[in-house]
Amino acid sequence: MAAAANGFRVDNGGGLADAAARTVRTAANQARDVAQRGGRRARGAAWGAVREMPDSTRTAQEVQGAVTREEDLPIARFSQLSIDEITQQLRTLSQSDLTVIEGYERTHSSRRPVLDAIEQLRGSQPWDGYDTMGPNEITAQLHNAPSSVARQVQEYERRHQQRQDVISAAEARTAL
Repeated sequence: MAAAANGFRVDNGGGLADAAARTVRTAANQARDVAQRGGRRARGAAWGAVREMPDSTRTAQEVQGAVTREEDLPIARFSQLSIDEITQQLRTLSQSDLTVIEGYERTHSSRRPVLDAIEQLRGSQPWDGYDTMGPNEITAQLHNAPSSVARQVQEYERRHQQRQDVISAAEARTAL
């Protein structure tokens, strides 16, 4: 049975009221989807900002590098070395030593190739304290490490100290 209301046809079988309800549900679903996407984007942007924020240790080390005397740097005769000689030695340094060198370089010479080389070597250690461990300690730790951590060790070693015994142990662990 149909009746006219304000010039619209209303059907008891679902006409105008059902159409309005469907329109409202569709709009609500679209609004929810937009809000969820916006929330995911906001969380992603916030996480990116947190990752790029220097931690207090890095900031302190950069300040230390800025006020460190050249004789106290982890690379001897730093200012007397060529850029190639410096970049070769950078890969043997820990993340904290790289930060000290970076702070020193930024406040003294600010040579773009040196700073770029440091940036390329930046990265998280495979686990806390990794840079302070010797090859035997690392390979022992790899025995119980998941293959994902072994891959991180492999990549980190290839970019940094290039210790073949550590790389081989990491490769062996990822092959399991």
